[in-house]
Amino acid sequence: MVKKGSVILIIVLITAFIASYMTTGSPANVRVIITRLPAENSMDLFDSITNKENFQNAQIISIDPSDPKNTLRVLTEEFISAVSPELSYDNQKLVFAGKRDEGDIWQIWMLDFESQKTTKITESNRGCFDPVFLPDQRIIFSCYEGDSERDDIIALYRADPAGKNISPVTFHPHANYLSSILHDGRIMFASEQVYPGKENAKLLALRPDGTNAGLFFELPEKYQIISKARENASRQVFFTASESQNDENSVVFRFSYNDPFESLDTLYSSLTGTFHSVYPDSEGDLVVSYRSSNSELFGIYRFEDGVDKPVPVYTDGEFHLLEPVLAGDKPFIPKQLPTALNFDMDTGIVVFLEAEESLKKSNQTGANTVQILGTEGLIKEFPAADDGSFYIQFVAKTPIRYRLVDRSGITIRGPSPWFWVMPGERRGFTGWDEKQLITPVNRVPDAINQKPVEILVPGSSIAEKSEYENNESEAVNED
Repeated sequence: MVKKGSVILIIVLITAFIASYMTTGSPANVRVIITRLPAENSMDLFDSITNKENFQNAQIISIDPSDPKNTLRVLTEEFISAVSPELSYDNQKLVFAGKRDEGDIWQIWMLDFESQKTTKITESNRGCFDPVFLPDQRIIFSCYEGDSERDDIIALYRADPAGKNISPVTFHPHANYLSSILHDGRIMFASEQVYPGKENAKLLALRPDGTNAGLFFELPEKYQIISKARENASRQVFFTASESQNDENSVVFRFSYNDPFESLDTLYSSLTGTFHSVYPDSEGDLVVSYRSSNSELFGIYRFEDGVDKPVPVYTDGEFHLLEPVLAGDKPFIPKQLPTALNFDMDTGIVVFLEAEESLKKSNQTGANTVQILGTEGLIKEFPAADDGSFYIQFVAKTPIRYRLVDRSGITIRGPSPWFWVMPGERRGFTGWDEKQLITPVNRVPDAINQKPVEILVPGSSIAEKSEYENNESEAVNED
């Protein structure tokens, strides 16, 4: 028979074990990972997207929402500043942007909860931020390119968990940031053209091997994206944005993965207050960083589906609380996408098929000329086929655009958005609409009856000056 004292001792030991696990082990099912920023720091929402200098003395903490103050743990005590937390899909690792010492540049770090060790993923002389895990544990992150002529270009990079095989996956003159992973395995990210002129950010998507980049969602013209766009289990995508002329007037937007261009919905627009970041949980609710007035600090709140009034999760009178990430069950585990790249090749192929409706409207003929444009200007021009199609082969990882001009050199269509191909990639474009919603007639385009037009130009300055262009091997994933 077990004595009463032994039972009490067992209960005490179990309680101590659970408490130890909650504070030193992998985050428990209900824990929330948060960026904590001292109240005196500026909270300019626009400036905080890519300029992390306003996030001085920030820390990444974890809490149990049932008892935040007594379960609060600082996860980045050895860092002078840390932001942008993201958990692996098994909740065993945390990636973030951090500065270990005064004067450091933002770099990507990984914390292993089991060993309690941090690993430095990047060793760059340029700022890196906004990391996120791929389902195979590799890491996607943003890094300034640092070109003296175009210092506002930000590329996406990919790295192994140990910080090896670091290579860029975007090659256009854009600022790319706020990456997240869709259920289909693609990377979704905010992308803002910075050359030849600045444009409002759009949400693009591409495969982890850098292929098939294209428009996924276009923001309403007067809004600027603030937070990562995140998908829930119901294939709804959520993000926060603010008005370009008034960054305190922010809202939560929602659109459908299956119909992104026609399903935009504004959530909680009747609420008074400001939203910073949003995270959908596995139950269909939203956990957000929010404040009800400018005189208050950002706190963590839960917005239950269909209920306008937020439920406080955790607030602190001394800190802004931003970028909530939930441990435990994830809304989904993304697919691991395979790759078909061929690194024995240094070019890729593009086929452009003009839509029949577009041809009729513009009365286009083979007399029209296709111009290929690079970051330094016109590269090559050649006649389009009679059906408006063209077929080109060009250097991989080189950003180009194309446009259509008449005999007088007047632009009829375009220029297109910037795009590139990876080694051995074959891409197709259907018409001039960036949304690529029009399906061309099912026939062989005239252009591919001939050899592709060769656009053999040197690699772009973006690719040539990348300090991480050091390993072209590509791990092949399985579905």
